[in-house]
Amino acid sequence: MQKDVLEQRAPGRRPQLGSGWWIKSFDRTRWDDLFGGGLPGGEQRLLDTMLWDHEGYFDDHADGARPGLDRERILASPEGQEARALASHLATNGFTYAGLSASQSGRIDSLGCRLWGQEPEGLENILNVKIHSPDFYPATTELLYRVGHKNRLRLFGPRRDPLVPRIPVRLLPLLLTGRRFGTDAEPTEARDEYYIILSPSEVAEMRDEVVAAINVPIAWANAPYDPEVTEEFLLAPLAEIATSGRWGAMTYCL
Repeated sequence: MQKDVLEQRAPGRRPQLGSGWWIKSFDRTRWDDLFGGGLPGGEQRLLDTMLWDHEGYFDDHADGARPGLDRERILASPEGQEARALASHLATNGFTYAGLSASQSGRIDSLGCRLWGQEPEGLENILNVKIHSPDFYPATTELLYRVGHKNRLRLFGPRRDPLVPRIPVRLLPLLLTGRRFGTDAEPTEARDEYYIILSPSEVAEMRDEVVAAINVPIAWANAPYDPEVTEEFLLAPLAEIATSGRWGAMTYCL
């Protein structure tokens, strides 16, 4: 398969039911305003994003983000107090893990997945988020196998195909671990919640690594691990963001 895979991709394919990576882009200037830039009301919005799913925090029967009957109780709880401290930390210091405990860092990992949704639970409008995925891309080791960084499981245990080349890749391994913002490759540790934030140059680098994996002339594993799904749900969104010059955000949340 050649590098014109975007033109060859078959539209309308869908991966199997399940969960996987969603690919979005956002405005980095707005990110910097929210995290450490003194955005008016930003700290409250971060607090709301961390606590919205607690029953009674919002009034489910009202339009918008109206306080629920249990909001004060939730804010007074240990979890609410920790959320207050983290919202203040992020609004003042930026999106950084510096000085946080392991528990607090895990909550920031979860927040990294939840930032991108619609109000009131997310910050879609503040960050000018755009969704580029037509559907999720399944979490898989297939691409890493194709570039020689993972074995494929066989009937009698893992085995590496001798025809698979070892192609240097830096960003594809993050699809298995996520990456904490501000680090080179520190994995996220919130259970079943991973995120990756990519600079414009990294979006292009990830796109090129996906193309390299697709172009390896070996057989693919069974669906949903096939070139059509990879082209439509991973490569095409990355290529779209690379063309725009925006920052990318990839999230995997069960």
